[in-house]
Amino acid sequence: MFDALAWVVGTLLFAAPAYEEIQVADGGTITGQVRLAGPAPQRPPLKVDKDVALCGATQPDLTYVVGPDGALANAVVAIDDIARGKPVGKPEAFLDQKGCRFSPRVLAVPKGTRLEIRSSDPTLHNTHVQRAGKTVFNVALPLQDMKVTKKLKEAGVHEIGCDVHSFMKAWAFVSEHPYVAVTDEKGRFQLGDVPPGTYRLRVWHEAAGEKQVADVTVPAGGTAKVDFSL
Repeated sequence: MFDALAWVVGTLLFAAPAYEEIQVADGGTITGQVRLAGPAPQRPPLKVDKDVALCGATQPDLTYVVGPDGALANAVVAIDDIARGKPVGKPEAFLDQKGCRFSPRVLAVPKGTRLEIRSSDPTLHNTHVQRAGKTVFNVALPLQDMKVTKKLKEAGVHEIGCDVHSFMKAWAFVSEHPYVAVTDEKGRFQLGDVPPGTYRLRVWHEAAGEKQVADVTVPAGGTAKVDFSL
């Protein structure tokens, strides 16, 4: 059920007031790790029904990418109550369609990011982006090495699919501010240049759910460590 509702929940829970850009003095850092409580659900490979010669007969289900000690990759960690902080700048991100997969699986970017969508495959792909169940944009990339750039204008969780290859999926978590990160293969994340103060953090994962940690205090020029378990 969470898969079906994930972008709606994320859109509601991560809503934030307008963000004010400032020059941060004595900014601190938030680091930590996200783990999955208990064993990862066993999911069978995804059946490929088109372009089998290119894509293979099956593709691995990458909903859960879990390392040693439950380290959970592709989880999003964000500050959800920050009103002022470092400048957003002119952010850019990249999404490739390679080997009949979206890469990366999860993007975490601030609102206004210019997303360059690429296709490294010699076949027709399209990138269908939806937010709260409604299409944000849908672009076709029929040629290998073709590129299209789109701006992510609204905050919230965006589901990304390919209508040609139904097994392909990715996510874009779009924040009101730049304090958002995706965990690596060891479940680690880092948020830098955070103004000293106390904040609430949330972690989101496409299937494991979301969780909030309150009262995370960032010291001036120091580091606050926060671990999550989903």
